[in-house]
Amino acid sequence: MARDRLQMKLVGGAKLDMVLAKMAIDNQSAATKIVKQSLNKGAAEVRKKEKQLAPTESGTLKKAIKNRLSRKTPNRNTFMASVYFAWKRASGSNKGEGGFYSIHTVRGTKNQRPNNFVKKAVQSSESKVRKTIGEQLAAKIAAFGQAQVNKL
Repeated sequence: MARDRLQMKLVGGAKLDMVLAKMAIDNQSAATKIVKQSLNKGAAEVRKKEKQLAPTESGTLKKAIKNRLSRKTPNRNTFMASVYFAWKRASGSNKGEGGFYSIHTVRGTKNQRPNNFVKKAVQSSESKVRKTIGEQLAAKIAAFGQAQVNKL
């Protein structure tokens, strides 16, 4: 099964590139933090949409939907966020239920039709993710710039 992905290349023109490059020279960790926080907010939008579209019989599947930033990237200028199903490490009858149940819901079984709510969520939230990331980047870069001015 192919993964449902929303892949974006962040291209904000010369100004955004120039601002991030200047921030990286002055303060690499601040520039990285701004991009990661903005990307995480975008992933949270997809997570919210998935939770809305997820079937609710017991609520276990909704609880299993999480998002995080990926640490393993091809280079330091690449940032990745993921929305995934967490395997609950609990004891008793619901051990690992969240992630296990998600596979059968999305792919379907012999007795159940597939419900690819993940793909629907990714496709329907693409524009909102782009808008959120852009707004977050602009706000955080402005706040960083204001903080630098205030230090003077």
